[in-house]
Amino acid sequence: MSSLANPPTQDKWLLLPAFLKVKGLVKQHIDSFNYFVNTDIKNIVKANAKVTSDVDPRFWLKYTDINVGFPDRNEELSSHQKPLTPNECRLRDITYSAPIVVTIQYTRGKQIVQRNVNIGRLPVMLRSAKCVLTGKGERELARMVECPLDPGGYFIVKGTEKVILVQEQLSKNRIIVEVDGVKGVVQASCTSSTHGGLKSKTYVATKKGHIYLRHNSIHEDVPIAIALKALGIQSDKEILLLCAGSSPAPIPSSSQSQTPQPKDYTALFSPNLELAAQLGVFTQHQALEWIGSRVKVNRRVVGPRRPAWEEAMEALATIVLAHVPVPMRGVGGGGVAGPGGGVGLGQGAGGEKGGFGVDFRQKAVFVAMMTRRVLMAMEDEKMVDDRDYVGNKRLELAGQLLALLFEDLFKTYNSNLKASIDKVLKKPSRTSEFDAFNTMRMQGDHLTSGFVRAISTGNWSLKRFKMERAGVTHVLSRLSFISALGMMTRISSQFEKTRKVSGPRALQPSQWGVLCPSDTPEGEACGLVKNLALMTHITTDVEEEPI
Repeated sequence: MSSLANPPTQDKWLLLPAFLKVKGLVKQHIDSFNYFVNTDIKNIVKANAKVTSDVDPRFWLKYTDINVGFPDRNEELSSHQKPLTPNECRLRDITYSAPIVVTIQYTRGKQIVQRNVNIGRLPVMLRSAKCVLTGKGERELARMVECPLDPGGYFIVKGTEKVILVQEQLSKNRIIVEVDGVKGVVQASCTSSTHGGLKSKTYVATKKGHIYLRHNSIHEDVPIAIALKALGIQSDKEILLLCAGSSPAPIPSSSQSQTPQPKDYTALFSPNLELAAQLGVFTQHQALEWIGSRVKVNRRVVGPRRPAWEEAMEALATIVLAHVPVPMRGVGGGGVAGPGGGVGLGQGAGGEKGGFGVDFRQKAVFVAMMTRRVLMAMEDEKMVDDRDYVGNKRLELAGQLLALLFEDLFKTYNSNLKASIDKVLKKPSRTSEFDAFNTMRMQGDHLTSGFVRAISTGNWSLKRFKMERAGVTHVLSRLSFISALGMMTRISSQFEKTRKVSGPRALQPSQWGVLCPSDTPEGEACGLVKNLALMTHITTDVEEEPI
């Protein structure tokens, strides 16, 4: 039994090779890509499933399924049907990619037709589930002129081997409190990111002794009491209890227990309630009017101007802290006000709390939590968060980056398709019955060229998600076997290399066992480009529903 608890040292040396044989060093890239191809891509298509026409309301087109095939030659007339190997792509300077096939249902005249259409090609990661090398033995690999030791995990685009580096960035949907010592400002920030890909940053910050909610979509900083009243918490007492907590219970003199008492922030918070009263805001409706007159309105929709409170409701429901769900209340409720969609804002039954059909309770509690964190940091500067702590960071892998890129390209593809369908349907006299399948075939290779361009240049510029990133992909360095492996486990962070900041470059104790302490370049990128430790395992996205 003792030998199991304390294995001899020579047995421990067998652990690492065994682990690497099972997992491999590039498992994280391959897992991430497989998750994208099998799960993510289907969810994206499900979210953008329907294409309708403004010209003919009877016409619709629906995507029912999407599948990524196996890599093949894109030549229609290729006589030999041998599978396409990565080595052939390297030699012929072509892209190792597989067709993306969608199943569509659409109306043609009176009947509904179902067909399969190829909408473009997706570059395939070597050794992933869709690659021809997966699960092959050494003899078969030798027949394909492929090294059995090559780890895979990269793409072949126009004949060059490209790696999508692991990107490190601050965790989304998490409150981070910072103190600016020079200005004496305490601020809690939270970057929201939803499945729709909307990203927005919300701050709760101090200014001249008061606390304000700040967001880009509102011209002016909103006093926190007004923000909470607008979110449906009308009574000052409730706001005080949510943000500043209850008064501590008196300690009985007999007990010598050293239990820390809950801090009381009432005095610190009360000026905010007075400020709201000075501005003459007492009810939810007044608060919404106050915010509504200061919301930046994106006037794309032509029509009558909506009342200010409605604009404020829309902004609070969909833009501010977008990741906190806002369920609809009232008859047949349970729907969620999604990003982009308008919120059904009828006045509810008068007896209803707040009287509006939207339930902001969760969002109000989240804002109150941010406020409380700010109050705690004002009292005690130890309560600030460390941006460089590894727990506040997330790693973005190839699959997530490709998912963002695919979503952007697919939405553009759909809008182009809609435009060309409208163009055909506009013509009054058509010789033949309109078939959307022909229009889809004429769409051109928007998806294919988008993927190839992004991976070969390394520029992920997605206007839709406000994402501008350069240098995401690098050419795989084949100077030695180790240099190729080291390239796969490299992590690049989003800091500029020129700034002489020591914080992000320092070796964090929280990196223990996850990031290698010594494998980092010397010179300007020192400490900013890190490497994963040998046995690090990165988990992919987990569905949150079962939890």
